[in-house]
Amino acid sequence: MHYYDKNRRVDELCGTSAMDDTECVLRAINGSGESSFTMLQNGYPPNPAEHTLSLVYCISKQMPGNKGAQRIQAAALWGVCSP
Repeated sequence: MHYYDKNRRVDELCGTSAMDDTECVLRAINGSGESSFTMLQNGYPPNPAEHTLSLVYCISKQMPGNKGAQRIQAAALWGVCSP
């Protein structure tokens, strides 16, 4: 599902005017981020006691005035947010 949804989002962005539409780009990035987080479980560490990255991801989505995008690229990035 993640693979097919990602391909659909890429197809949408490849339209000539899509890259000029900031909302469209942010929706695609956020959709990709949500899919990576939930379907690929890239937000979950090997040690269940550590939830730093998943907390940062969830909090950033709830920040007042958030107009950007959030995406976790891969589970290998866990060292980025480790204390």
